[in-house]
Amino acid sequence: MKVLLLYFFFGLVSSHLMAQQRDIVYYQNIAHQNNPNIKQNKNLQTINALQTDLVRMQNTKVQVNFTSDIMLAPFLFNSNKIASITNTPDSKAFGYDVGLSNGALYAGQFNASKNLLGKKIIETTQQQNIALNNSLDIANQFLLHDIDKMVSDQYIGIYQIQQQILYSNQIKEKIKERKNVVEQLVKKGLMSETDFLLLRISLTNEENNEELLHTQLIRGFGQLNSLCNIQDTSVFVLQKPDLSISPTLTHFQLENKYVTDSVNIAASLKSNNTKYLPQLNAYGNTGLYSSGLPTIYRNIGFSAGLHLVVPISDGHQKRLVTQQSKIQIDNLKITKEYSTQQIVSNLLNVLQQIKATENSIALLDKQLTSQETLLAILKEKIVLGQTSVLEYINAMQDFSTTYQNRASTEANLLLLMNQYNYLNW
Repeated sequence: MKVLLLYFFFGLVSSHLMAQQRDIVYYQNIAHQNNPNIKQNKNLQTINALQTDLVRMQNTKVQVNFTSDIMLAPFLFNSNKIASITNTPDSKAFGYDVGLSNGALYAGQFNASKNLLGKKIIETTQQQNIALNNSLDIANQFLLHDIDKMVSDQYIGIYQIQQQILYSNQIKEKIKERKNVVEQLVKKGLMSETDFLLLRISLTNEENNEELLHTQLIRGFGQLNSLCNIQDTSVFVLQKPDLSISPTLTHFQLENKYVTDSVNIAASLKSNNTKYLPQLNAYGNTGLYSSGLPTIYRNIGFSAGLHLVVPISDGHQKRLVTQQSKIQIDNLKITKEYSTQQIVSNLLNVLQQIKATENSIALLDKQLTSQETLLAILKEKIVLGQTSVLEYINAMQDFSTTYQNRASTEANLLLLMNQYNYLNW
């Protein structure tokens, strides 16, 4: 039966479909590759790794720079001169205090500094960036999971339309077969022209239904391609989604996300607390540092020293930030417990719907078997003139409706299984 349906399908839609088949994994993989959020998260992970390297460089490497200063502080009305640059002005001159300005400054120095207590800062930054990258890994996993769900739902919708086209074509072929028989009987005067007209109207209705389904099929592929960011307007034959369900898990991926978020909060707090660590910097410089041009050639030298900062009090800011972090972690725990309960409850509900839908499909299959038997009987009776064409058409319409319901119910079952797998993760 499946081989026959595929044969009809390919013959019917040769102008609309390409013979190449695609499965659900193909579209999921393309959607993964083209999703910008996943690419951006990977770039953020690279940025975090570079940030760790940056902090390491800042706290382990010697920072070197060159500075140059020329500062003039002239004295006015000094020794009968309107302005002069000197470090020995007379008592009547106007200008900055010579003990502060020295009259001038000429400097050109190479400076070097190094943090001597940066190890803890480096370790804390590394831990924080590892936590951030783990969060981005979890975010990417959830993005991929959501993409798979959306792509699968759209794929199943197209698959349903494809099955409806297959079933519609089978109905059309049955009507064509009866139409040819009735046409011969009409010519022989064994049946009326009305019977032939009824079959022709029924065939036209089925053809119109197929055209509507084709339009839906094209629109469905357009939406699927847009979701996957595929630049293509072709229509393909889709394989039946290979979906199955497994027993309900005892631990869900959502719980891992909350654990990672908690670690991230703790790492952020630890990083914030590094500003309360003592800071010790060694520094030195060498070069020219002079206050007078006449002796500038002798003012080349160097200096070195240590700079220590010990935080004493921040007005209880550290305590408040710690309390905020604890409350955030408590909120995550509350949300995790509620979300886990919701998942378990939803899984039970979906399982019930799956079982009910499977029972509906079994009943529809029995109904189709009975209707096929009835059609076979009516087909023989038409030839013998023992029944009307109208009765056959009514039976055919019932058969078509059951087929369409079967396709819709099967698609609904696939959607339910997809929803179950989405939750049970």
